[in-house]
Amino acid sequence: MRILIVDDEALIRDHLGGLLEWEAVHCTVVGKASNGLEALEMIQKTGPTLVITDIRMPAMNGLELAEHLRADHPHIHVMFISAYHDFEYAKQAMKLGVCDFITKPIRIPELLESVELLQQGVLRMNEDDRLEQEKLMALLLACEGEPDEAAVLIRRRQVEDRQIQVALVEIDNAELLYLSDRPLSLMVLREIVDHRLKDQPRLYWTYLDRNGIIAVFFEPDGSEFGTGSEPLAIAGGLVTDVKEITGHSVSVGISRRLPSVLAIREGLWQSRQCLEYRMLLGKGSIISFDALAQLEQGRVSREEKAIVELIGHVRLADQAQIAASLRGIYREMLASGMNKNVIQQYAAEILSRTDALFEELHFPVDQERRIQAQKSLFGYSILADLLQFLSDYLGKAAESIAARSHPEQPTVVKRVFDYLDKHCTEEISLLSLSRHLHINHSYLSRLIKKETGVNFRDLLWKYRIDKAKELMRRGEGKTFEIAYEVGFKDPSHFSQVFKRTVGVSPSGYRDSLTPEQQQVNSSTDR
Repeated sequence: MRILIVDDEALIRDHLGGLLEWEAVHCTVVGKASNGLEALEMIQKTGPTLVITDIRMPAMNGLELAEHLRADHPHIHVMFISAYHDFEYAKQAMKLGVCDFITKPIRIPELLESVELLQQGVLRMNEDDRLEQEKLMALLLACEGEPDEAAVLIRRRQVEDRQIQVALVEIDNAELLYLSDRPLSLMVLREIVDHRLKDQPRLYWTYLDRNGIIAVFFEPDGSEFGTGSEPLAIAGGLVTDVKEITGHSVSVGISRRLPSVLAIREGLWQSRQCLEYRMLLGKGSIISFDALAQLEQGRVSREEKAIVELIGHVRLADQAQIAASLRGIYREMLASGMNKNVIQQYAAEILSRTDALFEELHFPVDQERRIQAQKSLFGYSILADLLQFLSDYLGKAAESIAARSHPEQPTVVKRVFDYLDKHCTEEISLLSLSRHLHINHSYLSRLIKKETGVNFRDLLWKYRIDKAKELMRRGEGKTFEIAYEVGFKDPSHFSQVFKRTVGVSPSGYRDSLTPEQQQVNSSTDR
């Protein structure tokens, strides 16, 4: 492996560049640079396969360098060197596909171990496949991704119609790892995760997260998940493996079953919610999102439930219900005899959840306004005044959501069907539809579910099957011609979906129609 060292500190550059151990792990240092710009100039001449770079540097920092490499030299691996106070900053590196980061002071055995793991092919897949998976995961997890590009990659990997579960394997007390004699490398953790997953039958992806590893489990092709216990069993073995191999503990949060890989951000959110209970359950916890309801019965307070209900009304931009919820909170505060500090913390949590909602919906959050609001609420000493402040704040938030999300629900659903009428034969996804309607895709999904009772994928299948039945009643075309006309690319897939939806095969449905029924239906359709 050819290595380029990038660090603005000459002592570190020279120390790493002159290590005698490189030869033992079959590596050669082909160059040393003092910043990102200098590194980019050297890459064409030296042809490195791995760049080991500091984050904070003049002229061009490590993150900027990684962005350039990802765009122009995606085959080059990047490893970060980070001081502990750069830890938050270094989390951004995970989105850029950085393979690992090593904390300062640098422990040479840890560095060499990460490089060796990289050489061995941690993911046990070919380079092109690994790069494409990393790119797709980054697109799906990014707050502002490229929906069209992601859709192409999803179709290429043939996972668009498969359910998923998302597990988050997170190092316990990760923020304190710098105090450990032997910090747990994310590369090592990923290797352990992959080793544990490789023998289970499901397709899976893994991805570096800020404190651990994201694992995505796909349903077996053509079938549903079984009992749902498989990820729990895998997680149990994984927690044991990590403890035995590294001496560190990890906890695992597991999402519900989700309709497709497009819901991966929702799955990650659910997994992180699970890990919020680690403080109660302790290290090495395994928590599923389905089990949270049972945990909440004994642990979630009335105040927490009220906040969840309140934010739900803000999400739907329901001003009347927001006001009603705030009145209920006001009465609860008076009845409970809360002191000023508790009330202020309660109000601060409401603001925090509102900002989190904006981030989830991909709405811009004005940081200055956020800070000012937090300061303002701690200035109120009268409960009625504080509740009026919250009412104004949440009212404006609901107005913003209504303006950006087009909350006229029946009109939106009608526009969905109008779009399907005109584009039935084309490739249609929830993302492409939301872009056409200029509506947040998560919000659109909820509207469709609320108005029709089914999710978008089932709605699309039902629409196409109803269209096919209409054509059959009119006696128009052969089965394979009708399949193509209503948007199916594969006649056999059309037959499977038709039978699952209608209860009989297309030919069976056609044979069941009497001439009189065909005439009646045809005249009705016209």
